[in-house]
Amino acid sequence: MDRVEKMVRIALRETFRYINEPLHVDEDALALLGNAEIIEEIRSRIAHSRGGAFLVAGFRGVGKSTLVLRALEQMRRESDPGTAVLPVVLSVARSTTTDRLLFALVRRIFETLNDSAVFSHLSPKTQQSLLLAYMRTSLSFKETQTKATEKGGSIELGGAAGKSVASVAVPKVNLSAKRTRSLATEASFLAYSETDVEHDLMRIISLLNADSALSRGSRSWLRRLWARRRHRSSRLHLVIVLDEVDKLTTGESGVAAIEELLSGLKNVLTMVGAHFLLIAGPDLHDRAMKDASRGNSVYESVFSWLTYVPCTWEAPERLLDAVVSETAEEKPVGEIALLANYLKFKARGVPRRLLQEFNAFMTWDGNQPFLCVDETERRRLEFYARLEEILADYFVSDRHEQLFPASLDQDRRRLGAYYTVDWIVRSAGDPFTATDLVREGEDAELDPLLQLSQRVVERLLGHLVKYQVVEIVRSQDFSAVVIGDVAEAQLTVYKLADNATRALLGFAIHNESERAVLEGSRLTFRHMDVSEVSVAEESVLGIRTLGSRYELRSLLGQGGMGTVYRGRDLGTGLEVAIKVLRPAMAMNEQAVARFRRESAIASTIKYPQIVQTYDVVADSPDGLALVMELLPGRTLRAEVDAEGPLGAVAAAKLGLALAGALNYLENRGLVRIDLKPSNVMMHPDRGPVIIDLGLAREVETAGTRLTFTGGIVGTPIYMAPEQLNDLPVDVRADIYSLGLLLYFSLAGRVPWEGDRMVTIFARILNDDIDVDKLPVSPEFRAVIKQATDRDREKRFAHAVDLKSALEAVPELASS
Repeated sequence: MDRVEKMVRIALRETFRYINEPLHVDEDALALLGNAEIIEEIRSRIAHSRGGAFLVAGFRGVGKSTLVLRALEQMRRESDPGTAVLPVVLSVARSTTTDRLLFALVRRIFETLNDSAVFSHLSPKTQQSLLLAYMRTSLSFKETQTKATEKGGSIELGGAAGKSVASVAVPKVNLSAKRTRSLATEASFLAYSETDVEHDLMRIISLLNADSALSRGSRSWLRRLWARRRHRSSRLHLVIVLDEVDKLTTGESGVAAIEELLSGLKNVLTMVGAHFLLIAGPDLHDRAMKDASRGNSVYESVFSWLTYVPCTWEAPERLLDAVVSETAEEKPVGEIALLANYLKFKARGVPRRLLQEFNAFMTWDGNQPFLCVDETERRRLEFYARLEEILADYFVSDRHEQLFPASLDQDRRRLGAYYTVDWIVRSAGDPFTATDLVREGEDAELDPLLQLSQRVVERLLGHLVKYQVVEIVRSQDFSAVVIGDVAEAQLTVYKLADNATRALLGFAIHNESERAVLEGSRLTFRHMDVSEVSVAEESVLGIRTLGSRYELRSLLGQGGMGTVYRGRDLGTGLEVAIKVLRPAMAMNEQAVARFRRESAIASTIKYPQIVQTYDVVADSPDGLALVMELLPGRTLRAEVDAEGPLGAVAAAKLGLALAGALNYLENRGLVRIDLKPSNVMMHPDRGPVIIDLGLAREVETAGTRLTFTGGIVGTPIYMAPEQLNDLPVDVRADIYSLGLLLYFSLAGRVPWEGDRMVTIFARILNDDIDVDKLPVSPEFRAVIKQATDRDREKRFAHAVDLKSALEAVPELASS
């Protein structure tokens, strides 16, 4: 059945057009979206000084280049008749050396002067110096390339030096042919070093600054260009813009390269006669501020002014106010507010991102532009607009700020929150920890400039849990497993909440960009023909795959190292349970060793009371995994929580079945099963089934121990005293755990009480378990008492002994 879509159309001003480039001064399609005060400050700094180097820093896309170029354009338009502003823009996005940058500056100054028709109005002396320097840099480049060829192919150079100048493309200038040939001959035989080009560049700047042609009264070229207004003096503002430095400083080596360039260019950057504007990222601003406090800093000696271009957080409202038509009969206020919040989340203070997102909703009816939002897109807008509202509340409520926060600190904090939430959304329900997010920042999945910290991420996650955007799937309490030598196994594990995941998948199937992002997170969409997808189906469209054989459909549980999914074997069609080692654990040698050991053990086990393993996935790029049977029913923990404690007979049968499983494992030389209520599934036909052998290992012998001394492994409230004392364990530790499990099944709780781990440990080591109030026969109590004795020498020596004792209790003898 076709879905009927409701379309909302918002008329825009007819002057609107797509903006894909820096905004110009006379741009009537769109007003400046923020930071106008920085434009004025740049103008003032240049207009009222004779030179200097300025550092203009900010995050990518915030409009640093736009602000600088607009400031220069306004200066050019509003300057006195005797003043000219000459911007020379050079990108330094690629790594370079001081001499190459100097060469490039000389050439770019020459080309800019020539292209702007200024060159022909300079004095002959200045023209000659410029032309000679230009040809010398051209010759140097040509000779460098020729020498490289000579080394590679042993080509005969002969008179290459003489020919090199003739092959240089020199812009046409008003000099005689004789003079040009003379200069070419002179350049051909001069060695051109870094010192030489630095001298030439400084001389050129000095000549331009003092050129007599700029003060010739009524016949000066400036007076002819900007005539009809009287002036007292003429002046050329040479402004050299070194752009895109932030692309070079993405790592420590890039920052070091820039610092080397600054040191090499110090004499040029600080001379009178030219202004240098370095457009960089916040990393260079951070380094400049930090080094300035130490003294003897290259930044302090080079830059006379540093400014930070902040993110424009209110730009979405300004954009909509500027472009929405005022002639519309009824403005859809609700849709405009919704769109503003959506754009705030997606743009995150960056005008470039804002315009990209805004343009995605544009349609044209002839020459009339409209913003169009259909029903499916509206659901997407509502999703992200709600996230924006939640983050806005976080920014207001989070008081953990510096006493006097700078704009950069505030932007970094807000951007960090946005990109963290965006990362969580892209996870599409996969479990993660705060450490995973911090690591993504360190590994450049998230921008390291955000400087994410564990503490800040955990605060944000707590806020998202409060608003049910994120769910806790595993918290570190006394019933959670502890793996002492794998620190991350103790962390709280989160995931995107189910309702948020369903909403995300519901609109992602209809949006190509959203699908692309999620498919990059190992999510596959089964239906690609969106016209065939009903609303009811949308929430189950996104599935993950493991290799080419298994689908991961929904989360069943989360352990310390692994995540268990409900899955499907594509080869057999069988529903299965798949335990996958968490990606973060794949980098931990101890975690990988434990998972491989569990795989090796589980693949050999065949017993009714132990879950069966079908397959071990060891060579998939998606990670290590165990494929197991999917059992019906619920865990013993869930059973007791829902229905209350078991009856005496049911508890005795439970103990007998599990004692049989322990006996089977003991006979195979396996111990430390981590037996606890959440690891026992209550199968309707087979009875209790142990579903996790993650900590199981062979009886300890020399060379088999994975745990470092002092590393506790197990679930604290079900661990035997000898485990807490870091002593070698055998089947008696598992018998102790089974005794505690029986106590829980009858009492609905464990015998230990306390709110601190150290208190629990002290009671396990020092207190006897009181079984007198358990509602069972004295014989059954005696079995539990012996199984849980603090002295392992007094416990049942083997699982078969426990099994025999349980068979003899009245509860089973009479059943």
